[in-house]
Amino acid sequence: MWTGQPFDVLMSSDVAGIGATENQRPNVIADTKGPRTVEEWFNINAFARPKTGTFGNMGRNSLRGPGLNKWDFALFKNFKLRESLRLQFRGEFFNAFNHPSFTTIGASLNTTTTAVNPTINSFGVVTDTRDSRVMQLALKVNF
Repeated sequence: MWTGQPFDVLMSSDVAGIGATENQRPNVIADTKGPRTVEEWFNINAFARPKTGTFGNMGRNSLRGPGLNKWDFALFKNFKLRESLRLQFRGEFFNAFNHPSFTTIGASLNTTTTAVNPTINSFGVVTDTRDSRVMQLALKVNF
C-alpha cells in the first residue's frame, strides 16, 4: 500500500498576466480536505480565483492524490513426473482483491466561461483508474 502523489490545483487561464498559465495556483479560502469520493476528491469550494494581476496563495504540492492498495500473490504446486522431469502448475494474481486504484484527478480550476460544454466539469473528480484484477495460469516443464 502506497500513499498518493502530491499535486496542485492549477488555473486554466493567465490570471497573473505573465503570458503563461503554467504553475498559476488559486487562492485557498477554506479547508481543502474533502469527502475523498470519486465525485469529489477534495473540497472544490475551497478555491477561488485570485485578483487579476496577482498570484494565488496556494502552496506547491499541497494536495495528495489517491494511494495504491494492491495485493499480488502466486500459488504453485510442483509435481515430480520422473527422475529428471518435473511439472509446475502456477497461478498468479495481480490486484487479487480487485481494490479500485484511482489515478488522475481533475485539478484545473476553470476560470473562463468559454468551455465547449459548460455542464461537464471534472474539477475534483477522479477521472482514471489503474489496472483491475489480472489472473494468469501456467504450466511449466523442467527437464
